[in-house]
Amino acid sequence: MARVDYHTYIESDEWKFKAKAMRWIAGNRCQVCNSSGKRLDTHHRTYDNLGNETPSDLIVLCEDCHEMYHETSKQVKFERTLDLFGVERMEKYLEEIKNANTFMLGEIDKAMHGKQVNVVGVVTSIQPRRSQAGNPMAFVRIVDIQAEREVIVFPRTYDTYRSLLTEGHLILVRGKVDAQGSHPKILADTISNELSSYAT
Repeated sequence: MARVDYHTYIESDEWKFKAKAMRWIAGNRCQVCNSSGKRLDTHHRTYDNLGNETPSDLIVLCEDCHEMYHETSKQVKFERTLDLFGVERMEKYLEEIKNANTFMLGEIDKAMHGKQVNVVGVVTSIQPRRSQAGNPMAFVRIVDIQAEREVIVFPRTYDTYRSLLTEGHLILVRGKVDAQGSHPKILADTISNELSSYAT
């Protein structure tokens, strides 16, 4: 295979189309900080497949996150953050996710307050909490290839599904959108690790 010249390729219509398509896939949001009001760049995570990239070779970044990546002292920490997004894992199951009648996390906005939704994401953090009655519950953060969202798991749901809540695992959540705060959240009713659970 002939070697692709980077500078020529970056100026080509082929790359411009691919970069635009990636921004569309990401919901026109930064895939790290979820911002949408800044200039977005499609960044190469690796140049191994230059000219024949797959979505897992690329990531959409805002100006600030792109600049952070190129600061050598922060690069290792930043790559660890990208790894939490499980981009390759999500891509592997995209067809099943689509068939599970789900919304992408980047599609969840304030206009959907109170709406019942199905979402799929990789668990990035779990914060155990106690309800006002003293019962265990959790604030769980999940991420897909578009955005990150918080899932509130109240005591009854937590007691039933807590065994499925493991960092790095892919879960499917059914619940209602709570958009009363600054960022929309999902109030979980049920949780599954089987994507076929809510298939149409």
